[in-house]
Amino acid sequence: LLGSWGSGKSTVVSQLQKQVSARRDNIHFFNYDAWLYQNDPPRRSFLEALIQDLVQNSLSGETQWQERLADLSGRSEET
Repeated sequence: LLGSWGSGKSTVVSQLQKQVSARRDNIHFFNYDAWLYQNDPPRRSFLEALIQDLVQNSLSGETQWQERLADLSGRSEET
């Protein structure tokens, strides 16, 4: 969703979330603020934020992602 500052993007997303959540119980919403991570590699920062959200909401376990995140961030080496 693109628009200028203050054009109502967050309001649109919030209203959509409320309407969908009222109809379905098993939907999880994840909002990613690209401005917050504008100086980071986009794919890695998106995945890290998504995984953090899933873990915080008990939708996934953190341990299963630790190795994968290390691979994505270049903190692991395979020889």
